[in-house]
Amino acid sequence: MGGDSPAPVIASSYAFGARNFDAETALKHMLKAGTVTANNRERPFLADYLTLGYVPSEKDRTSASRTLEYASDDFAISQLAKSLGNVKAWQRFLELSQNWKKLLDPETKMIRPRLSDGSWLPGFDIERSLPKANGSDQRGFEEGNTYQYSFMIPFDYPALFAAMGGEDQVTPRLDHFFIKLRCWGDPCYNIENEPDFVVPYAYVFAGQPWKTQDVATRIGKETFKATPDGIPGNDDLGATSGVYVWNALGIYPAVPGVGAVVLGTPLFTKTTLRLAGARTLVITRSGDGIYVKNVTLDGKPYPTNWLPIAKIHPGTARLEFTTQTEPDMTRGTRLEDRPPSFR
Repeated sequence: MGGDSPAPVIASSYAFGARNFDAETALKHMLKAGTVTANNRERPFLADYLTLGYVPSEKDRTSASRTLEYASDDFAISQLAKSLGNVKAWQRFLELSQNWKKLLDPETKMIRPRLSDGSWLPGFDIERSLPKANGSDQRGFEEGNTYQYSFMIPFDYPALFAAMGGEDQVTPRLDHFFIKLRCWGDPCYNIENEPDFVVPYAYVFAGQPWKTQDVATRIGKETFKATPDGIPGNDDLGATSGVYVWNALGIYPAVPGVGAVVLGTPLFTKTTLRLAGARTLVITRSGDGIYVKNVTLDGKPYPTNWLPIAKIHPGTARLEFTTQTEPDMTRGTRLEDRPPSFR
């Protein structure tokens, strides 16, 4: 809500095959929104963001979350620019997307607001929100807290994990985070708000995909119901129900502006998707349980948990999951089987 949200929507649409629009003109307006500071309604506090690398806390109540959103927007813009052959814009905005690092506090190893002079926001307690009347805001974050925003960097998870102390430090933090699936103001996952939507798939980037399979299944079973009030919280124009659909398909578009999905675990035994470019993807699941044992693509073993759309050929492609009741702690754990780094 506090970012330049059309940028990742348009860039991701292009990455997944949408071509019935003027992408060059769209990119032109994205570049303007991300660089021109005068009278910029798309990006408040842009001048500070470009100068300091972050939005300062004393100027903006949602400074930290806005900075993270701008970084995601900039990454999406970089990917569209790359696809359109604009090397200068690709490199410039890829560099800007690294601004999240300016708010990674080396002491707490979490995202923390900063002041214009470079000092960290004083009196900041990562375990406790500083709520408004609705109990949902921590100073520096819109409708959330640092736990719910610190993992909203899927375009740079390898660097984030390193900055947090490595995967051995990150995965226990994620385990603690997912003890609860709905909460406002507490240091836990919140299916009711967008910053957390992608975080179950952080386990895949960290080499523990079976935990993604567990959490994604829990989200569907424990927080959604087949009743008139069955969507947890506000659907936000289909965002929340979209999470259910992606999780149920067993794939998730985790990285903004990139035409690829991370593999999870399918809910259905068979799903057919009709994609751009005269392509059809049939996703099937056989076996008991929710934990993925094997995956094949068009009958050939597919050991990685990263599926670029380019690998789905015109015609009908088949992505087949075999599942079991116990976690498989070997498949998809090698570095080469994880989603790539984009730097």
